Parts: sequence; structure tokens; C-alpha cells
Amino acid sequence: MNLYITRSERDKLKKAFLNMRKQHVISVSEIISNMGYTPEMLDPYASFLVNEEIKNQIRNVSRANRAHSIIYSNPELDEGIIRFLVFYVNENTDIKEVIFLTDENQDEDYYELFNGVALFPSVKKVHIMDCRMIESTLFKWIHNLPVED
Repeated sequence: MNLYITRSERDKLKKAFLNMRKQHVISVSEIISNMGYTPEMLDPYASFLVNEEIKNQIRNVSRANRAHSIIYSNPELDEGIIRFLVFYVNENTDIKEVIFLTDENQDEDYYELFNGVALFPSVKKVHIMDCRMIESTLFKWIHNLPVED
């Protein structure tokens, strides 16, 4: 199972990908509104509750094996959030890879934080696994460096 992290909302995901029923989408904006908050109202306590709900969903979905992958959608994505998610997933779940899902030439500063980068399809709907991948991330380059004894 893979975790895809994106800034895009659920509507864009539905327009871009086939068979979304097999993907579990964690939409931060929907979680915030379902809990009765707005982004402007988030105090430290509300942020904690939202983070706990996100962690619970990631943990439960990764264990249940009902979905093929998890898509984490957050329009307010930043480096701190990405680092936290990657750490949490690596320490607490069986998720194999964390992949950044983005449009071409956007958010290139974040590419090095992920195992891979998948680009949104530009013409027609595809399965999420059929997205064009960018393989030249810094992580792959560092990971493939030979280690001298």
C-alpha cells in the first residue's frame, strides 16, 4: 500500500483518476469541517484533535487492507506536515512508499522529501498507479550512492 500526499482537493482527484472507490481519501478540509471547525478557528487543541483523526484514519486503513492506497489531501501542505506524515507512516504502519502527487513543475522544493513523485494526468482519467512518475528525486539519488567500507 502507498500513501499519496497532495495539495489538491477531492474534486480534482475524482476528475483525474479512475476507480476512486479503491482509494481511501483523507481530506483535511473535510475532517476540519466535520469536526465543526473552520481553518481560521483552529487553535492548538483543535489542531491536535484533527491530527489524531488523521493518524487514526491512516493507521486503520493501512491495517484493514480494504483500499489499494491512501490519498492525503491538504491544500495547506507544508514541509513540517510532510515530514510529520513520512515519519508517522514509517514508524507506525506497513505503508511501503510515500509519494507526492502533484502537477508538473509545482512544489519542486518538496520532491526530495518523498520516495517518488507522481504527476496528475493531463489528458484523460487513469488509475493512480498508472501516473507518470518522476524518478530523479534526490532521495533516489542518495539511496543509490555506493557505500565504501
